[in-house]
Amino acid sequence: MKKHETWRIVQTRFGHVQISNLHGKNEMVENIRIACFLANKLGYSIVLLARPEHLKTPDSKNVTLNIFQEYKVNKTPTKSAIDNMLRYASKQADHIILEIQSEISDGDLRRGIYERMLRTPNVKTLCIIKHDIITRYEREQILDKDWKL
Repeated sequence: MKKHETWRIVQTRFGHVQISNLHGKNEMVENIRIACFLANKLGYSIVLLARPEHLKTPDSKNVTLNIFQEYKVNKTPTKSAIDNMLRYASKQADHIILEIQSEISDGDLRRGIYERMLRTPNVKTLCIIKHDIITRYEREQILDKDWKL
């Protein structure tokens, strides 16, 4: 029997987040936190989407920007962890939000991002959340040889 989709709305100071009850249970808490942070900090209207079984789909639709986004949280401080997260995220959306919770060095973070972006031509933007600061990068910026975090 197919589950009925319902919605819950969380108001933030400057935006709001709409959450499907069919959003992935394993990642719901982290995704709500990230979506609320983005909505509150940047005034976005965000929808956390239902997660169909056995399909790779984005976590959210940023209604304000009219794009689908995939959220990833880095807890392992290695270049390969960043590479793997971006590889998986790129199969779900062209716009990625990467929250850094590990103590990864800027050099490893930069190399992990740069090397994966060379191999994932569909990714258009990457937003990095680190220490409650959001930095947005376009693909072209990241692929510039002088790119710095």
